[in-house]
Amino acid sequence: SCGTREAPCKTVQKGIAPKSEVEVVFSVPFQYDDAHRLALRTAAMVLQSRLFDTIRQELGGTYSITVDPQMDKFPRPEYQVRIDWTCDPAKTAMLIQRVFDEIAFVKNTPLSDGQVAAIRQGLLRNFQQNSQDNAYVLNQIARRYEDGDGADVASTVNLPARIAALDGEEIRAAAQTYLNTDRYVQVTLMPEVP
Repeated sequence: SCGTREAPCKTVQKGIAPKSEVEVVFSVPFQYDDAHRLALRTAAMVLQSRLFDTIRQELGGTYSITVDPQMDKFPRPEYQVRIDWTCDPAKTAMLIQRVFDEIAFVKNTPLSDGQVAAIRQGLLRNFQQNSQDNAYVLNQIARRYEDGDGADVASTVNLPARIAALDGEEIRAAAQTYLNTDRYVQVTLMPEVP
């Protein structure tokens, strides 16, 4: 739970703008390979969709809420999933609770075959668009060399095969592993009380 040593929370009162900003960051040890990177990115994408539908569309709690997965191999394999949004200070606690409700939903609810097919189509469409951009392709190749995987540069263009092999249980397992509610940090910026 929030406030423990494993999941510290911090609230800062600063500024006079009538808004609060919340950031929740998850991080645990990470197996850095193509399959785990894709599964983590996909789990974050599923959560992003849920949060957009509920926090923004259903509740009108914020204009923008983002789920940003970041992965690095060096100096040690690690990842972070950052969730952040700005909202009315009076709605902050309710929205934080709803965000964690949606995280639990993504972790515990199996994806249907139709949902997995739509996810694969979205990932493949994104890959096809990106692979038309020379800068993107060069960046992927450079990342392979930076990660010490220069001998496996061909994997840069093999993403469609990995996408085709991705299944719903793999996505849910990634959510359960990487959105670990025993291991996160939450920081909330609230306006100063006059």
